[in-house]
Amino acid sequence: MIPTRLAERIAVWFGRVPLGIGDALLPLIQTRSLMAAVELGIADAIGTRKWTAVDLAGSCNLDAAVVEMLLRVLASSGYVSVSRGSSQKVSLYRLSTIGRRTLLPGSPLEARGYLMWNFEQWHLLEGLEELLRTGRGLDLHRKLHGKEKWERYQRAMLDLSRIAAPILARLVPVRPGSGYLLDIGGSHGLLGAAICQRHPPMRSIVLDLGVAIQQAREVAHSAGVDDVVEHRAGNVLTDELPAEMDVVLLSNIIHHFTPDEAIRVLQKTRRAMKHSGTVAIWDFDRPAPDAPPELAADACALYFRLTSASQCVSGETYATWLRQAGFRGVRLKRPLLTPVQVLAVGIK
Repeated sequence: MIPTRLAERIAVWFGRVPLGIGDALLPLIQTRSLMAAVELGIADAIGTRKWTAVDLAGSCNLDAAVVEMLLRVLASSGYVSVSRGSSQKVSLYRLSTIGRRTLLPGSPLEARGYLMWNFEQWHLLEGLEELLRTGRGLDLHRKLHGKEKWERYQRAMLDLSRIAAPILARLVPVRPGSGYLLDIGGSHGLLGAAICQRHPPMRSIVLDLGVAIQQAREVAHSAGVDDVVEHRAGNVLTDELPAEMDVVLLSNIIHHFTPDEAIRVLQKTRRAMKHSGTVAIWDFDRPAPDAPPELAADACALYFRLTSASQCVSGETYATWLRQAGFRGVRLKRPLLTPVQVLAVGIK
């Protein structure tokens, strides 16, 4: 809870605000309101116009009084702005700058896919208490069944990749004349495609689970990267990798493996690469045990412990694994715009 008025600040200062109750309830309502705004077409209907709650509810075939309540929640969260109509008695609602940048199709920081995937995450988080009792997490990729869930998952991953794509394209070293990049578990392929587009005529091969391939191709097409991305079905733990790769990208995949599996994957990756080729790990950077607690990084570590039955590690651990797998020239890069992630690169 963040106080926004003087009276609220005073109440917090004097210990009169039940912060535990507020922190338990308000984020749930805020999150579910964003999800509903996308699921029920409210954000689409608003577009770039101003609406009264009554007109917006009529457009979406929803209850006007409840729509106004939801719009006020979104306004207090910063996704909607409010003004008065000519009569000064009716509120007019439109998407704020952050609302337009995140809730509209094709927006720069589009989060629509992630908000739809959040309906599934809502249920995944119900397993936290069992994880605490037993230490056994879920295997997310085994729990996903059906085209709709896989598509929602992959569109969520696409939303997560929009910021990282230009960063990786700039930071991942690529030798002149390189021809192929292997994107392991790359789903939609946006990250590998961004690297290839910076180093033409390089092309990307995405290796992903067979159950995910069809939806991954469709998401790649909608993202406009299918001209440089080829999808192949395979499991990096059990299948041979395509040979003679110039670059291998492991983006947000290593945290799904145990330490032993991670090193075996990196050794297999090295065998699939050309001499002087680059391997790049892009993943979450878990704080060291003696570091101060930090909500975003520590929450991600707990989330992946739950959903992948494995653990995020620090950038220094990724670097150690790369050296153990035989890579040289290992370096870590922590971009300012992605504070919870780290890039670890090595050379064969």
